[in-house]
Amino acid sequence: MPNAGEIAVVDVGQGKQMSSLALGGAHANFPMAIDPQNHRLLAVTRNPARLLVFGTQDGKPLARLQTCGDSDDLFVDAKRQRIYVTCGEGMVEVFAHKGDAYESIARVPTVSGARTSWFAADRDRLYVAVRAHASEPAALRLERPEQPPADVAGGAGEEKEIAVVHGGAIRVSGDHHLVRVLQGC
Repeated sequence: MPNAGEIAVVDVGQGKQMSSLALGGAHANFPMAIDPQNHRLLAVTRNPARLLVFGTQDGKPLARLQTCGDSDDLFVDAKRQRIYVTCGEGMVEVFAHKGDAYESIARVPTVSGARTSWFAADRDRLYVAVRAHASEPAALRLERPEQPPADVAGGAGEEKEIAVVHGGAIRVSGDHHLVRVLQGC
């Protein structure tokens, strides 16, 4: 409930709201994700830009961290114990989850306005949609999470577009991937 300053806890079987989780003065919570392995509910608010973490068993607030602005998507990478927050501010923010603690480990640039994404855990890829601008067509960027190489401080690799939309048709630019975005984490 983005404008209410709370998250509704609903019994899907009964189709009714059972309780709510207060956002502590934050508003505009759009992206949410469940981390079933760690029994966590994660939500990102836009005003102010915060990653909020709640226990799913008791609803207790566990973490409240600053994050990038204008977020639209949030994903849990169970394999790496990471959280990916895609923001229209022009970045993917990566958080590491260790025990009960969360910390931002990278803010990797993408493109301003590119806030829509999808993490395909089975393919180990984060797809980020880039909307068209006056001189550039819409594009789909493919991010490949990896463990950081020893010589990387904040990102490395070669940035490549994998698909560009032209007049409703998608032209794929080969077997490309954007290693830089999540490799530096």
